[in-house]
Amino acid sequence: MSLTFPSRHPLVPSRFKNGFSYLQSQQVFAKAGFYKFLQYDSKRQRVYLSGIDHLDVFDLASSQFLAPIQPPGGPPPNAGLRGLALTPDNSHLVVADFGAQSIYLINPDTSSGSAQRFVGEFPATLTLARRGSQPPARKLSSSA
Repeated sequence: MSLTFPSRHPLVPSRFKNGFSYLQSQQVFAKAGFYKFLQYDSKRQRVYLSGIDHLDVFDLASSQFLAPIQPPGGPPPNAGLRGLALTPDNSHLVVADFGAQSIYLINPDTSSGSAQRFVGEFPATLTLARRGSQPPARKLSSSA
């Protein structure tokens, strides 16, 4: 697993070309779950982790897990959350549900879903772009 943070973030290690960097210390925040994808939110200083039927939210400022986020209307019986992306303006979290063949639009400030769109054919790639912009601003890929 590889995590990327802004260069000013306190978790950024020293970078060595063709070398290794070792942590001086570590903190472990254990939480049982089967996570496939994560999304770092620099605006809110949070990390979103996709479980099978919900999102776990880790707050970097308080170093603790917050209440999980459920898909709009609760998790469907065939849920299989796969991919995550923030909209280009960071106002919404977009979640691909491979199992339910849906895309969810979630407001990270309220942790509530505002939309659900059935897309069928198992969503595997999602491209987010500002209206009228080329090329796409963000791309989210996931595979089964």
